[in-house]
Amino acid sequence: MDEAIILEILWTDSAKSSFDNTINYLNEEWTEKEVEKFMARIIEMLETIKRYPEICRPSGRRKNVRTGIVNKRTQIVYHYTKRKKRIEIYCFGILNKTLQSLNTSRDLKEKPCFSTKEYLSICPQLLAY
Repeated sequence: MDEAIILEILWTDSAKSSFDNTINYLNEEWTEKEVEKFMARIIEMLETIKRYPEICRPSGRRKNVRTGIVNKRTQIVYHYTKRKKRIEIYCFGILNKTLQSLNTSRDLKEKPCFSTKEYLSICPQLLAY
């Protein structure tokens, strides 16, 4: 597996929204330590994807769309553009519901508006990492 140089990771509005909803839910249901461990796993996953963008399972339906498993119940669906050296996160969510909620005609065409660095800067829960 070759290491790639990814210049940026962008989040779509729907991915940001589902991430925020997931974190808000977990903050209510889990301990602070569990939430911190979960967020550390997300950061680890993003760093791995940035370094090895083709490491995750490819979609059977869409070219260059991949699914990364964060844990046994959560996944990230992203598009890897080799030519632009960019990853666009389309969806973040609970495994069984992520693909059901992903409306391919709308969400896969949505333009990302935040880089991961910008998004993390407005997401206080992740700033500790």
